[in-house]
Amino acid sequence: MRCWLSIDFVQKHYREEIRLDQICRHASLSKTYFCDVFKAYTGKTFNEYLNDLRLQHATEQLLKPDVTIAEACRAVGFRDLTHFSRMFKKCIGVSPSHFRKISRRL
Repeated sequence: MRCWLSIDFVQKHYREEIRLDQICRHASLSKTYFCDVFKAYTGKTFNEYLNDLRLQHATEQLLKPDVTIAEACRAVGFRDLTHFSRMFKKCIGVSPSHFRKISRRL
């Protein structure tokens, strides 16, 4: 199936703006079919997968002392710092600044 090609594309381009219709064109599939196949393959919706990937990379960025939270946000493809902070707290369980504080103690 073309899902693995889409996942490969997302992993290479997660820092960029990726829209669902763009990835569907890349996979040459309709949105409905792509979404069904993608979720069956990954267990997540396309947006959940993309956000999880970005947040995973954000945690790596936040471990670097010379990278600000805003820089980490932009480096992983989020365009809005407030949205990034909300998503980070929702998925990671703590705010980006708290994550950084905790990480420095370890």
